[in-house]
Amino acid sequence: MPLTNKGNSCDWLTVQTSKQTMQIVNVVSGSLKPVSACQNDKSLHHR
Repeated sequence: MPLTNKGNSCDWLTVQTSKQTMQIVNVVSGSLKPVSACQNDKSLHHR
């Protein structure tokens, strides 16, 4: 896993969740994307 604390990337995960507990139960896959990809994705909730 590359060093990600530089602020130039974000993680995209494909996961399985439990509707009852509202928790992730299995991580299927993941990849690093440029921060701009996450910032420009309107389906993500930004805080």
